[in-house]
Amino acid sequence: MSVYVTVVAENAAGLQVSLHSDGQPVDATAPHMCCIMTSEGHASPLHITTSVLSVTWSVQDEESGVKSCEWSIGHSPGSQELLALTATDTLQSSTINLGNSVTHQMTLYVTVRCENNMELMSSLISDVLH
Repeated sequence: MSVYVTVVAENAAGLQVSLHSDGQPVDATAPHMCCIMTSEGHASPLHITTSVLSVTWSVQDEESGVKSCEWSIGHSPGSQELLALTATDTLQSSTINLGNSVTHQMTLYVTVRCENNMELMSSLISDVLH
């Protein structure tokens, strides 16, 4: 759905001029997000087998489009101890080298947050990573 605006101006002599806008999209819904997965294709539970963590997710917004995504990594759902909320290079994946900051059986969670072109946001938190 689009919204159109018409402006009519009239001077003291009664002359009028009107302008019409191009349609502007109306989007009252945040982006739809699904399925954080590791590079190995695991969805639940997620497993870390190297110090490099690559994750993908699905995001779409048919009304206004997806503007940007950010991600973070922490020890509890939504936390950011290992990676503060950071813009992703693409809208559906990101990779980080965690180096020595991850130990065997450490519990981690990935949070992904995406914004559409109407500035509405959605968040998705992964299942636990080990």
